[in-house]
Amino acid sequence: MKNLVAILLTCLGASALISCKKTQNASNPSIIGRWNLISDSTYLPLNGSTRTNKYVGVSTDYYDFEAGGKLSLKEGSISIDTASYSLISDNQIYISHSSNPTPCLCAFDFEVGTFKISALTDRMLTISQGTTTPDGPLGEVIIFSR
Repeated sequence: MKNLVAILLTCLGASALISCKKTQNASNPSIIGRWNLISDSTYLPLNGSTRTNKYVGVSTDYYDFEAGGKLSLKEGSISIDTASYSLISDNQIYISHSSNPTPCLCAFDFEVGTFKISALTDRMLTISQGTTTPDGPLGEVIIFSR
């Protein structure tokens, strides 16, 4: 009987040690790869209020972040394969393309500039940029999935 109790206690102790072991499967999500565009929303001040434009992505819309800093994108009728990006930090990305290599927050070229990476998982990416002007908020939020 003493042997049975000793064996049970040993098994219990071993199972407790094994169950407390850290797993090595922790995910380290990356922005690299092709992302499907879910939506692209812009916010513009207009006559004392905020005008919101929301583009809802279709199955052919994407942003493809390649490892060397090249970015190809298709959003509606816009298709650009000469864009580039660079990670400024873990939560910031700079995007530019040849039609306007200078970052700006203007109504005609929102997809250029420094974006905050608001959310990044293996399956979801949200980037945003914006500021507050005397007339109201000015910015953009782009949501992706894969």
